[in-house]
Amino acid sequence: MTLDQKRIVIAVLAIFFLLSLILVQSIEVARRYEEVGLVRANVAVPATSRNCVDCHGQSTPGIIDHWKGSTHASTGVGCVDCHQARDGDADGFLHYGRLIATVVTPRDCSRCHQQVFEEFSRSHHAAAGNILASLDNFLAETVEGARMPFDPHSPTPGMAVDQVNGFASAFYPEVRMCNEHSLPELGYPAGDHFKTSDEAQSTYWLRLMFVNDQMPPDLYLGQAIPRYWLSKGNKVGIERAPSRFGVLSLTLESDAGADKIRAILDPPTRNGPNNIFVRLRHPKERPIKSVTVNGQPYERFDARKEWVILPGAIEGRRQIEASY
Repeated sequence: MTLDQKRIVIAVLAIFFLLSLILVQSIEVARRYEEVGLVRANVAVPATSRNCVDCHGQSTPGIIDHWKGSTHASTGVGCVDCHQARDGDADGFLHYGRLIATVVTPRDCSRCHQQVFEEFSRSHHAAAGNILASLDNFLAETVEGARMPFDPHSPTPGMAVDQVNGFASAFYPEVRMCNEHSLPELGYPAGDHFKTSDEAQSTYWLRLMFVNDQMPPDLYLGQAIPRYWLSKGNKVGIERAPSRFGVLSLTLESDAGADKIRAILDPPTRNGPNNIFVRLRHPKERPIKSVTVNGQPYERFDARKEWVILPGAIEGRRQIEASY
């Protein structure tokens, strides 16, 4: 092969490699656009799951949005395909005439993904759920201060006991104190320490500080942003946040030195709320004197509660500026 022929082969391979990179990038970009709701996902709803999608699209739209961004949705794998239960399943219950599983386990997945299930079954992850029957978990589920003895349901290595004192066990150095099921609401913790599952809710609480869609038909934005976050020059926000009303973005920027706070809102467009409440909290608790929206004077605001109240049926970016 001559040198020129080698150059041609290398050039052709380089072109094919570049084209493959472009193709993979375009596929990934399209997938991400579908995930964040910027384009309509290619969704195939099977007949067995049509009622599920229609109902939960209203009651729990976040679940449906998550499914619509999945490979299952684009290939026609619906709710019933994964959530159908067998007679005798501990988490099975009758739901509108079907036996439904509350938790989709690897065994449920094995109906379609047998090879992956077998690989998973040989991993350490497959045995992780055994902690649910362990003494550690039982102590964690015991409310601090319970003085009655209880059966730990699992032997402790090196200890032949069948009854444990709840009050004493709560103070084992390995256990300390746990809090069960803290409420997922701002300002309502139920104890001093949290289990890992409860600590994970801190991400949800952070989202609620920016986006509170739990009081329909209205949407509340920036409801619990700390005042010091909006000190002079500070900028905070949340981008492409899913909500029951659709995907939205919000940026808050403080010019408190000039007694102004600005908000840039890309509102949700899927299911418009009745009203959108945007809270702009001055770091020194000064009341709002005037508001402009996209440069025009705007009169619908609550100076005492620091809300700027927008109509829900709006499209396009809104730039809000509050003067104090």
